[in-house]
Amino acid sequence: MILIPYTFSDNQKNISIINFLNHEKKFFFMEIIDFKNFKDKKIIFIKESTDHKTILYLVNYLKNDNVLFVLPYKFKDSSIFINLDKIYYPIKPSFLEKKYLYLKKIYFSYQDLLLGKNNQLININNKQEIYLTETESNIMKMLIENEAVKKNTIKKNILNLNIEIDTKSLDSHLSRIRKKIKKIGLLVEIVSIGSFEIKLR
Repeated sequence: MILIPYTFSDNQKNISIINFLNHEKKFFFMEIIDFKNFKDKKIIFIKESTDHKTILYLVNYLKNDNVLFVLPYKFKDSSIFINLDKIYYPIKPSFLEKKYLYLKKIYFSYQDLLLGKNNQLININNKQEIYLTETESNIMKMLIENEAVKKNTIKKNILNLNIEIDTKSLDSHLSRIRKKIKKIGLLVEIVSIGSFEIKLR
């Protein structure tokens, strides 16, 4: 299990959040003084009561330090956090975990689907998993990271095919991926958009 470190924007612990996250047994609290020395991806909650000067200090202090900022929704239009990894609360711990894992690139996620760096496809609802080939995994990553993908892009960049030549190779890969998705009970589908593009739905 991956343990996810988090802290707060001031020295006052928020006991309700600590109890809430610690109950998940995937998150652990760190004092902010120790936070800087932790090299892996970490989470900082910016409290609504945090003053502007403190926020600016924290952003400058941590901006190059692999941090996910969890912000009150009132900061949605703030330019302070531009180009930083961020998410807004209130938020479910499961979604926070998915965002964290995605930013670590340990997992790529879409709805209830997780794709691990070792090519395992996981249904987060029933915990079933199945392994993809490297090619199948690369196709899924491209679909997860893009709203829609041209078939010719997959043929050229993943399958290394001449797009001028008509081949059923991509169809065969997609068919196998669809079967694996169905086998672990995922409701996600790979669907066609016209004749030239595909997407997840």
